[in-house]
Amino acid sequence: MYVKGILGESYLAYFRKKRMEKAAEFLESTNLKVIEVANSVEYENQGKFAHLFAETYGVSPLEFRRLSK
Repeated sequence: MYVKGILGESYLAYFRKKRMEKAAEFLESTNLKVIEVANSVEYENQGKFAHLFAETYGVSPLEFRRLSK
């Protein structure tokens, strides 16, 4: 409750958002493979990462990279 009052969202949601922001940054600025991006933001499962990324940004990690070029 206290964390939500400060951050405006749950601890889990806040850190998931921060991880996705970092992943988006990597996709835009590096040539890392999607699995490497997933691992760099502490997702071991590429499928789970891709699902959460698409949920956050509305496109897959590869599509996000393509659109950002």
